Amino acid sequence: MSRFFIGIDVGGTNLKAGLTDETGRLLAAARRPLDFRGAETFAADLADLAAEVLSTAGAVPGDAEGVGIGLPGAVSGGEVLYTTNIPLERTDLAALFRRRLG
Repeated sequence: MSRFFIGIDVGGTNLKAGLTDETGRLLAAARRPLDFRGAETFAADLADLAAEVLSTAGAVPGDAEGVGIGLPGAVSGGEVLYTTNIPLERTDLAALFRRRLG
């Protein structure tokens, strides 16, 4: 069984996601505009993007070994400490994301 990994980049204007296998080969990619409307909706947007790359590759959330989310700011233990472009301070983004993606 293949191992899959999801990477998500939160940029200033766009969200981008990629799905790779254990060799680092890119299997699927997706992007959408960043449209911040609150922490819950933001986590749902990230989870939807992750689900999109999984679906494109014929995989499901349980097939992913891990997810990395990069955003402009600092995160500790899944909690956003501060960000430069979106108001997420003191948000447990990891928990919100897990709840959405499953």
